[in-house]
Amino acid sequence: MSAPLATVLERLSDAKRSGGGWAASCPAHNDRNPSLSISERDDGQVLLYCHAGCFTEAVVGALGLQMGDLFPRSQRNGYEQPTATWSIKDAEGNTQALHVRFDSPEGKRVVWKLHDSGPKDWGLKGRKPSTLPLYGSEEVKDYPDDVPIIVVEGEKATDALRGALIPAIGSVTGASDTPGAEALEVLRRRPVVLWPDNDEEGRSHMLRIAEALYGVASEVRIYEWKDAPVKGADAADHPAVLSRSKAGVRALLGEMDATSVWKPSPEVSLSPSLKGKDTEDTPKRAPLMSLRFNEIPDPGERRYLVEGLMPEGYPTLLHGDGGVAKSMLALSLGLAVARGGGEWLGHKVWDGGPVLYLDFELDAPEQRRRALRVARGVGMVDAPDAFRYMSTLGYAAQESFEAALRECEEHGVKLLILDSLGPALQGDATAARDVIGFVQRVMEPFRAAGVTVLVVDHQSRITAGQEYQQKDAFGSVYKRNLTRSVVQVEPLAHQDGALTVRLRHKKHNFGPLAKAFAADLAFSHDAVTVRPRELGSADLATENTLNAADRVKFALQDGPMFPSELVETTGLALKTVKNALTKLREAETVLPTGTTNNTGAKQVSLVSPPLRDKDKDTPAGRESASRDGETFNELAEPALMGAQHEC
Repeated sequence: MSAPLATVLERLSDAKRSGGGWAASCPAHNDRNPSLSISERDDGQVLLYCHAGCFTEAVVGALGLQMGDLFPRSQRNGYEQPTATWSIKDAEGNTQALHVRFDSPEGKRVVWKLHDSGPKDWGLKGRKPSTLPLYGSEEVKDYPDDVPIIVVEGEKATDALRGALIPAIGSVTGASDTPGAEALEVLRRRPVVLWPDNDEEGRSHMLRIAEALYGVASEVRIYEWKDAPVKGADAADHPAVLSRSKAGVRALLGEMDATSVWKPSPEVSLSPSLKGKDTEDTPKRAPLMSLRFNEIPDPGERRYLVEGLMPEGYPTLLHGDGGVAKSMLALSLGLAVARGGGEWLGHKVWDGGPVLYLDFELDAPEQRRRALRVARGVGMVDAPDAFRYMSTLGYAAQESFEAALRECEEHGVKLLILDSLGPALQGDATAARDVIGFVQRVMEPFRAAGVTVLVVDHQSRITAGQEYQQKDAFGSVYKRNLTRSVVQVEPLAHQDGALTVRLRHKKHNFGPLAKAFAADLAFSHDAVTVRPRELGSADLATENTLNAADRVKFALQDGPMFPSELVETTGLALKTVKNALTKLREAETVLPTGTTNNTGAKQVSLVSPPLRDKDKDTPAGRESASRDGETFNELAEPALMGAQHEC
């Protein structure tokens, strides 16, 4: 038995002979059934293979060895040996990447290796460290929910705290970056203590994490080691951690517990005017006090950015399932506003101006392709100068919104497009507290700056017995309650290179709901065209945003029907249809045709039926239209005015 093999087997307490080698429990993961195979080459090199997928480097590190220890001493010359190997695992214990450190006379070198890469493939292959789990995520579930988790910078400090039996987890991004929302999700509803390195970069790093954890963790504290010996000292340098004495650790945890709970303050507010120390030149808000209504200046006529759909200065929510082109529609709307004037899908753009597209999902090159194709779809060579873009990938949400507000104020932005709310929220979308906090902390500063915000959001799944139009944006009802206009996007038809969607105005605090409308999107390699489409009477008859009587009138637009046929066309209950017909007969809008079916039900028709679309362009149709007077659009008007809306 060679010396390397003896060294390995000494550290595997349950190693047993298996075939021509040995089998043991893998020390790099929670191994209930021995999955580590150990064998020896003729030259004395030890071969390790974990059938569960652990890297050899991870197994060696878990044994407390170095890669060079697998080789006979005569073979180690010139072999670059890692001085440390850390396995980065998700909350379920699945290895996502390795972080390997090499030390040499030239200095330290730390490299990444993805879990599914080849033996010689190093690096993250375009993936950012901010998308990786926090180091130690797999152990968080083993701690009681009320035990504070200490967050430090890097794996070395994490190992030092865990060696002192202190629950710890570490960022893997470096101080210049911030863990993403998915990485921080492991700390949801848990108390967290952030321990920054003793330098300005370390403190800024933990402050960004605190902002990202606000509304995610149950509470956040930032511990300050006041007696840190040198600049850059971290948790691994603390005497209690180094000594691992029970008394020292208890005292350290007591200091952390005595630290005040962190909350967003004016120093980290979205409003740049509230940052830093107050001076005589710092703008201050007026004290909160009541006024008589007649003391408030007349604001004049309400203004809209897009007529009837987007009230100026207030948030509008655009939601729908995946694959319904929400982002393309948002880009199209942004382009219309940035161009100034004109229309967007048949709705007048009142007041154009600069637009900022704040992207939480894709990067600049991808959105550049999209914006260019949408611009070409309306005959432009490129997007106008007034259409601006900002990608937030790799940045904390709070930092992104602060930068966006600065951009809005600097460039006079009229419209901010937030795409999408899920990753921007960085909280629990189903929790009222998180949603309300997001609106108050994030949305309100933009409203105060006079910026209209279009929020793109995903929709909750449809369950059995539900209709698409019954669904709201995913999560808390406060998403809907705290926005002033809500538009739902529903797919109507989809084929290669073309998509038709219905846009349904579901809420409007300041006026009647706009009539449902549709859009045809055509996709080519060079351009995306977005054109309005008029919905037919059959489509409008199914609209829940209209009252029952109006839906029945739209259904009868295509000719006489029996009540059972109206039920099938509108989706209304039979009793509701009969009640609506009673009202329409009393208003002399419908009348019986004199035809009955075998159940005795009476067929009804409109008193003066408007022309069907297919008949409008015929000479007889035009003559009939001038004689009868009531057109389809005139019929739609009372339906529009009678639409229910929320106040």
